Amino acid sequence: MEQILAIIGVVALVLVLGAVKERRRHGMLLTWVSVHPGARLHWGFEPHQCPGVPVVNLAFELMCREPSRWGAGVETPNACFVELSATRNAGETSKWYSLIAVRQPNGGWNAKIENGLLTRAILDQATG
Repeated sequence: MEQILAIIGVVALVLVLGAVKERRRHGMLLTWVSVHPGARLHWGFEPHQCPGVPVVNLAFELMCREPSRWGAGVETPNACFVELSATRNAGETSKWYSLIAVRQPNGGWNAKIENGLLTRAILDQATG
């Protein structure tokens, strides 16, 4: 019985720590968006929310497959940052990536994929 309670306690602790970490990340994104004019946060991003940015096509071009899930998204006048979950190879489990798409003067997009979720460093690097 004590082992079961210990296991339940560990699982509950992991869930609480994950929720706290995700809340802090959400706060960081809100803060970043609030100090960058024209920036918008999409918490629970859907591709139709940014019709001017071909995120599905860009993700497919870079990863050779469509993402299975979307996370948060940050849209600025000249860039779009989107979290996506995908498997790069059939033998792997799904991982989270950040798609960084910067609008070029000719109207095209310069896009790349970074490992992991959006961070302040990723947002600052692409917006200068």
